[in-house]
Amino acid sequence: MAIQSAPDQDNYDGLAQCRLSQGDEAGWLTTLKQYLATDENSGLSHAQVLDEIATHYMASSDFQSAWPYAQAAAESGAGWASETAAHCAEGRNDLPAAAKLWQEESNHYSDEAVHWLEFIQRTGADMQDLEAAKTLASGKIAILATSSSAEDLQIAGMDALLTGDTAQARDLFQRSFAISAVPYSGLFCALMARADQDLPAARSALERIARDGRNFPYDGQPTTYLVDFAAVLAGSWSTTPSAPLDVAALKRTLAACPTAVAQDLNLAYFMALALDEDGRSDDARYFYEHAVQGLATQKYSMVFACMRLRELGEDPWALHRAALPTSRDDDTIDRM
Repeated sequence: MAIQSAPDQDNYDGLAQCRLSQGDEAGWLTTLKQYLATDENSGLSHAQVLDEIATHYMASSDFQSAWPYAQAAAESGAGWASETAAHCAEGRNDLPAAAKLWQEESNHYSDEAVHWLEFIQRTGADMQDLEAAKTLASGKIAILATSSSAEDLQIAGMDALLTGDTAQARDLFQRSFAISAVPYSGLFCALMARADQDLPAARSALERIARDGRNFPYDGQPTTYLVDFAAVLAGSWSTTPSAPLDVAALKRTLAACPTAVAQDLNLAYFMALALDEDGRSDDARYFYEHAVQGLATQKYSMVFACMRLRELGEDPWALHRAALPTSRDDDTIDRM
């Protein structure tokens, strides 16, 4: 057998997957446990197998069975393992354990410095540490704010919104949008300008989205949903006072928006934000609630929707928890 001649991770994993494909879950688990009992542990191979077992159980929402494996994998200190364990803890509704894991990851990995803050803003847990989490995130924002990259500046703008600094966020989105006409940044520029009573700047941003914004695929897929929504806003804002947005039409558009890479979360959030700015928070609530029920927990739009629902007196955790992902977020999904 391959395992006898080469008892390494790939061979054990191959045999385990073969058994699982035949419906032998017990044999799958036994094989992986046999590997964990070996001395062969190059790099993070044991942690990877522990994480594999955890995510298998999480795929069927069996967070209890997943938890000991997720915990053991997280002890390796690998960021991806900590994220799996944090998601597992959330699935178990063990928010203190999740908070500890997100905090440790944010402290240890500067690129992930906002994850703790995102967790707090998503769930409402650990609120006593909100200011500490904001301070931690501010270091990342300061670094990104010096960049000449449109993407870095856009991320910095979103991180600034997580801290509640809307003035800084608007400046960062404007700088990003000046470099590259990405509709996501452009819609923030338009909506934030309008909220500041700067209607010429708001209209200008919408015009640029219409002119230049169709050249930006979303996660590699062609998309015009945000561009089309910008056109709806342009029509509404072309008169004084603005024409009211048609909620029924917005719902139909949202229902047709692809969900594969969470495009609908962004669209729902921007629809909600536009309605909210018009003083229609009751109408906006439907779209905020849609945004918090997606699967990509680190999607900025989802976190922003959670924050706003909490301001409106609704605890989004019950809605959000019902749609929790069964593993850490797919790294191929754009967080914007």
